[in-house]
Amino acid sequence: MTFAIKDGMYCWKGTVSDLLARPPIHSRVDVILAAPPCTHFSSSGARWWKEKDADGRTDAHVHIVRDILALIDRFKPQVWALENPVGRINKLVPELGEPLMRFHPHEFAGWADDPQSEAYTKKTCLYGRFHTPLTRKSVEPIYYNKGGTRGSWMWATLGGKSERTKELRSNTPEGFARAFYQANCEIAMKS
Repeated sequence: MTFAIKDGMYCWKGTVSDLLARPPIHSRVDVILAAPPCTHFSSSGARWWKEKDADGRTDAHVHIVRDILALIDRFKPQVWALENPVGRINKLVPELGEPLMRFHPHEFAGWADDPQSEAYTKKTCLYGRFHTPLTRKSVEPIYYNKGGTRGSWMWATLGGKSERTKELRSNTPEGFARAFYQANCEIAMKS
């Protein structure tokens, strides 16, 4: 687990298990943002769900999500959000409820330093307690044709199973992060 002070804020980064076992020194937690692994929840991998359910991989990730909810329950932040692509996460962890928001990265790409790099589609769900709507600065998505199928640049260029491509596919879009921060984090930390 790591600790840093950035822009006047105390920031912890670590596994949920680390944070549950050794809570931060400061008792006030304003915001919790969580992005649990989507590998066993995302609809894009539905063809492997049966296998993953049978061998326990799905249960391991459900446990991670429930640990995140335990962390939220312990600290009771003013704002919390859990992100995951469209899939089955809220069916396997029904206490999440329905998503409060769904978005594609291109809808917030105008907030990014390089808007064109975020002009793609990837439907993502947000669960939690946070302020909506966020201010959108949409950029028209860029589509590519590959093998007779049309898709976003992410779909066209980031296929495969390598850890690097998985990491790139899971990065939080900068434009969305800025819009979320403006609508939620500044407000929560001032109160």
